[in-house]
Amino acid sequence: MWLALLPLALADDVAACATRDGAACLRAAIVATDDAAARRMLVVGLGLQRPACRREVEACAQVATALRWAGAGGNIPAAARWYARACDRGHLQSCMDLGILYVYGADADPGFAVDVERGWDLCVKACLGGRSEACFLLGTLAEQAGDTGTSSFFHEKACKQGHAVGCERAAAMGPK
Repeated sequence: MWLALLPLALADDVAACATRDGAACLRAAIVATDDAAARRMLVVGLGLQRPACRREVEACAQVATALRWAGAGGNIPAAARWYARACDRGHLQSCMDLGILYVYGADADPGFAVDVERGWDLCVKACLGGRSEACFLLGTLAEQAGDTGTSSFFHEKACKQGHAVGCERAAAMGPK
């Protein structure tokens, strides 16, 4: 059902981009299917949101996300730099997004190296700051590594922060 709304949302963002709404330009660039239009909106959005980053950390995160997802594969090294800026300023979603890039790599982007320890630390920062998705991710990574104690800890933490699947995983693991 939500897919049916995507063209409407894109049309709204394209219209808002025409009025110099940088965030709308970046959202439109991510979902646009016409590569030339996506590039134009990305350029306009980046031009508006990069300076806004000095005043508003959310603008840094928007730039990072657009660089990550717009176009064919995005620009991972540049996205990582913008995620780091936002994370350093307390944007926990950006900490988690950067952590995911480091843990899983970046779709074999040769300009970006996997660093699991750094990714783990960034996700811990996001988790301890209240991002339930980061706690769940850490629980899942620990579970995949066979560390049930750490997995249980992070799944329970995700659950306490309202993450439903974290609650399921914590219950399935049983009491500590």
